[in-house]
Amino acid sequence: MNIEAVQAGAVYLPRPPALTTLDRLDDYITCLIQAIQQLIDQTVPWAKTASYGQPWWTTEVQDTVKEERTLRRKLRISQDQDNQYLQTIKQKKVRTIHKAK
Repeated sequence: MNIEAVQAGAVYLPRPPALTTLDRLDDYITCLIQAIQQLIDQTVPWAKTASYGQPWWTTEVQDTVKEERTLRRKLRISQDQDNQYLQTIKQKKVRTIHKAK
């Protein structure tokens, strides 16, 4: 995060007008939140890429792994014995990972 940029942007945050009614207070708060969100978007970087990340880990692999984990949790919670569908999803995950590598 660039602290100097945050401090420079904070100078331009809207000053409160005479907050005599609830509507004026709501409008000011909405304006202030939007200004802060814009400042955050401009100064705070998104996630950095990890040096230990796997180059083959694509969104397709991520979606398949997520699908398999979600199904496994649902089966564990419901104690359903539909393991055939889970096996199919596991095989799909393995194929997707092998294809990506």
